[in-house]
Amino acid sequence: MLPSITTTALLSALAEQIRLGRVQQTQPDGYARLINAQLFPEEGIALPCGRKLQVTANIAAHWSTTRFPFLGGVRVLHISTPEQAQAEAMGLAAAMTRKNIWLALVLSNYLQLLRSLTHDGPVGSIDQVLSQLTQVSLKGVPAQYRRGGVKATLLFSLDPRTLPVEVRALVFMALGRVAGLYLPQGAGQLSVDAGCSPDDMVAAALGCSGRIDRPFAGFGPVQGGHGDPSPVTAEATLLGLNAVSPILFGQGKSLSGLNVALEGAVGKVGTAIASELLGAYGVGHLFVSDVDEARLEQRFGSMSDRVTIVPPKDDALYLDTPWDVAIPASGRFQQFGVNLATKLASANEERRTRLLAGPQNCMFFPPEVERSTEILHRAGIVTLDDAALSGGGVACVAGEGYYNTPPLSRREQQENRPVLSAAISDGFAMLIDIARQLQMPPTALFHAITDRARAVLDVGDDVFSTSSPASSPA
Repeated sequence: MLPSITTTALLSALAEQIRLGRVQQTQPDGYARLINAQLFPEEGIALPCGRKLQVTANIAAHWSTTRFPFLGGVRVLHISTPEQAQAEAMGLAAAMTRKNIWLALVLSNYLQLLRSLTHDGPVGSIDQVLSQLTQVSLKGVPAQYRRGGVKATLLFSLDPRTLPVEVRALVFMALGRVAGLYLPQGAGQLSVDAGCSPDDMVAAALGCSGRIDRPFAGFGPVQGGHGDPSPVTAEATLLGLNAVSPILFGQGKSLSGLNVALEGAVGKVGTAIASELLGAYGVGHLFVSDVDEARLEQRFGSMSDRVTIVPPKDDALYLDTPWDVAIPASGRFQQFGVNLATKLASANEERRTRLLAGPQNCMFFPPEVERSTEILHRAGIVTLDDAALSGGGVACVAGEGYYNTPPLSRREQQENRPVLSAAISDGFAMLIDIARQLQMPPTALFHAITDRARAVLDVGDDVFSTSSPASSPA
């Protein structure tokens, strides 16, 4: 990571070294734009160790309009194939569209409309829920929180954790060069995600320094940003899970005293969740798993009375532990397909009520999401798409402002934090409550709402497409 990019002389010198390789633009069905770029010429760049590095970038812009410029993260990958990296960018971009649309809805009058709908008794049909969308007003939703969906992946040929500081900076500056050349002016922003930091975003922003629309965000406080958004993602996640506990487990129930399984327990978001579960929420027992077993042992090895470490293989955390609530918070992509859903259902033969939800992006395999969630629903396992729960972090980044939308002040961001977390939590609980009334999987309800909302919001707005690049390569 860059120690501190207040010394931009080094980065200015690095910018002169950027020579992009092949860049290809396409428009897959349902997407505004897909950019696939070799960040360096075909031969890669030589490192001091004698090895050569090549990095492939995929930028998938799923949905972006003049009122809803996209916002989503940059994910760093190493052990993956080019095909997997591209599929991950596209899948995560679509998930970001749902997440950002839902964030705008919970900050609008939509939850109030749903409360009015449920006031006189159980909801009778999903059409009643969807019809409320025609009455939604976004007037009270700050422009910073009205966003579309995008995601980028960077596939490194070498382990990115071993790279010299200046090489990592060069990679992100090259990503910035691609974004600066090929994303339309005003289309949206890329920000921090798994494997990258606020300093990486500063390097990327310097790579496209000629742009006036700030196509990168997620900076540290020194550069006017919020810093690491992980704690806010964790906060909103836990508030939501706690809010639905009395709905699922009985009046007066909360996370306190329940058995909780947490995957990704030493990741950025997982670490914050684990601390709160063992602290303020006082769970009965915590089962943890992570691919970084050494850090897992270091963090939890001395807490065997309250924590059980589960090896990260064969989905043992979900299949072999007596959890009431399971929280996926790792970087695994499209993990819950029909195969795992069937195993989970078999492991819950007594149909005991359980809750499976967390901040892990793109939990479900899209072609199988309907079948997977239906299998879990019939087995008594309540699950909901992460996009309904994990919007706290992206909301923090959105507060940095964009293009002709000014940033929120530090004070405004601090004041908004509990409001954002409460809105996300209330929306999550509302979805699960209404889904129970309709006797349908909550994820199916959530997808129906966000799909209809996107269609409503598209009306009368200009959608960004695959027009010519913002400028031409030098």
